[in-house]
Parts: sequence; C-alpha cells; structure tokens
Amino acid sequence: YHTVHGFPFSESSNKFKVSVFSLLERLLYLISSKVIFVSNYHLEWARSLKIVNDDKALAIRNGGSIPTMTPDLSLPPFERCDGSKKIVYVGRLVKEKGLFDLLEAFKTLAAEIDDIHLIFVGDGPDASELKELSSGCKRIHFTGFVDNAVDYLSIADVFVLPSYREGLSVSAIEAQACGVASVLSDIGGNVEISENGKCALLFKVGSVQSLYEMLYKLLSDDSLRKLYSSNARVNFVENFSSDIMLTGYKNLYEEG
Repeated sequence: YHTVHGFPFSESSNKFKVSVFSLLERLLYLISSKVIFVSNYHLEWARSLKIVNDDKALAIRNGGSIPTMTPDLSLPPFERCDGSKKIVYVGRLVKEKGLFDLLEAFKTLAAEIDDIHLIFVGDGPDASELKELSSGCKRIHFTGFVDNAVDYLSIADVFVLPSYREGLSVSAIEAQACGVASVLSDIGGNVEISENGKCALLFKVGSVQSLYEMLYKLLSDDSLRKLYSSNARVNFVENFSSDIMLTGYKNLYEEG
C-alpha cells in the first residue's frame, strides 16, 4: 500500500514541476496494490492529473482524538500571556508554511490591537531567520520543539495555518478537536478541513493583506470567534475523529 499525504507541488506550481512529480507519483501508483489519499481533495486532484484510476485509489482522511489538556499549568508565564488574545501556529518553521507572511501580518495587527500575542510552536530550518525578524517585538514567542503542543492549542484564541501547500493538516485537525477558531490559507486540504469556510476562516494563500484581514476579523469579534470555535468542534466530531479514520483502515484491510 502507498499513502499519499500530499504532493511535492502546489496549486500554483509551474507545469513542468507538476508534470515531473505527477510522473513519479504515477509510477508509485503502478507498483502499489492500493493508493490511499489522506484527503478527498488530493484524490480528486490525482484523478484530474491522471495519476490514478478508480480501481485501487481511495481516500481515508486523517483523524485525531479529543485531547486531554492541562491549560496554562505546564507553560511558562511569558508563553501563557495571561489576559491577552493569543494566535498560535503549530508545525515546522519553514518558509513554505507561509510564516514570513504571518510575521508581516501580525506586525500590522500588533500596531492596532494592544493585547495580542503570536506563539510559534515547533522548530525548523527557518527558525533563526524568523527569530531575527521578530527580535524587536516582545509579543512574538518561540517555544522550539515541544511534546505538549496541545497545551498551546488549549490556550489559543485563534489557530493559524498560512501554508502554501498541505495534505490534510494534523495540527489544523487538532485545533478543531480543541474547539479553536482557525484561519487557514485557501488551499485544497485546508478548504476541506474548513468545510468550504463554514468551520474556519479562509484567506487567499500568499496574501499578507488577506491574512491580516481574516485574523483581525476573528480577533475583533468575540461572537464570531465563538461561532467558529463551536463549528470547528462539531466538524471534528462528525468528520475527523480517529474512530472514522480507523474504521476506514479496518475496512480496507478486511477487504484485502
């Protein structure tokens, strides 16, 4: 079996890159008995690119469990940011996650809203550059690698994922499991998680202005944030629980 967590190209990649990697994916398809996609979006995209046929390709979406959280207690005070609104990103610190766009958008937000903080949870090759660009802002925090990312989600007012490409983001699913209102870039896997914008706000990928506007919209409207928080939790239970995912894999293996 071959599981496709996403493609090494995005919706905006040039035709040559898409063609080369589509050929490689097609070869993997030919030698696999089943090809499993972690999102419906990527399955349909693969079909449109002629990577797969219907006979042995299927989607089993990523899922998760409602986490056990210990809000605030395990977090240093500067990371808890008591009494302030908190934007949290969880994942690798790499350019393709749109984090430099996020920094730029946050600096504009911070000039307009006094009580907000941005917390980067994770590590990666671009961490040093991000920290250098953030050095003048005391409201931007970096945790480095942690094994309690869910605790940071538990204190988040908004989860943000500004990626240029994604499969079906586990961190975005975990944020929904925690009932956190989210702002996601409008790429395939994110649109699927958001239920076309019903369960998370979407912004135009790569647009700092659009990202700023969606973050401001959620942070400045408590009622809207509560609505998206509630919708996110319901969406998780109905579509992205680990039980749903495990049932999919159980059925697959039983069918042989």
